Amino acid sequence: MAKNLDVSQPELFSQVFKYSPIGIALLSTQGKWLQVNASLCRITGYTESDFLDMTIQDIIQMDDTDKTWDVRDQILDGNMDNFQMEKRFIHKNGYTVWVLLAINCMRDENGQPLYFITQI
Repeated sequence: MAKNLDVSQPELFSQVFKYSPIGIALLSTQGKWLQVNASLCRITGYTESDFLDMTIQDIIQMDDTDKTWDVRDQILDGNMDNFQMEKRFIHKNGYTVWVLLAINCMRDENGQPLYFITQI
């Protein structure tokens, strides 16, 4: 019989983030990478250290940047809860990587934006 998991355990969430087969990251509301997992590093070729020195603008194809910021502003203004769209990331080796980017905004108890959870 399977042992019941206590999903309230912070270490469980840490393990899910770390070992997920999809890219997961936390982004500041200004687009700065706060935390990334190994899968995102594998997809893009960047190391965790590389990411922490960049913003999302640094890896999105220039033509995709305006739409990204427009949607981000709508989420921050409370007009949307989340979004999902295809994006072109620039791999560390210079080539284009198409990704499906899903973003959800985490808010405090007063509804103020804290950070974004991204799945790629």
